[in-house]
Amino acid sequence: MNANKNGAKTNQSGADRPFAVSTSSRLLLIESLMLLIFGLMQSTGRPIASLFQPRLAIVWIVLGLYGSWVSLRFFREAAGSRNQAVLLQGLLLGSMLLLYAIEQPLFAYPFLFFGILMVLYLQHPDVRARFAEINAGRDNRP
Repeated sequence: MNANKNGAKTNQSGADRPFAVSTSSRLLLIESLMLLIFGLMQSTGRPIASLFQPRLAIVWIVLGLYGSWVSLRFFREAAGSRNQAVLLQGLLLGSMLLLYAIEQPLFAYPFLFFGILMVLYLQHPDVRARFAEINAGRDNRP
């Protein structure tokens, strides 16, 4: 990442990175770290959710690792990373809604909040336009 003459952050192509893209990538990373931490807590001797103990830990750890990879791709504005971020949000919200319907744990609220916030940010016009440019550039390669 470079800086232009005004000091604004730019990506590899030299275009200014929209605020919504930077914010989304940071929120993706925070969400992924939360998933990893909760997955590791669930896998230790002190589970935080009594239902599906080992399977829930595996799901959260896998989603956390996938989310970390997606957040790095999203930050680098890689082609297709917006679609992967949307998939991650769908999987996260689905798993949390299922857990909430069964157990109603309080820790589901931050995940649901971050998931809803990320869905809103991923649908932001700046994010959509930026990734439409990237995907159009990828499709026009020889």
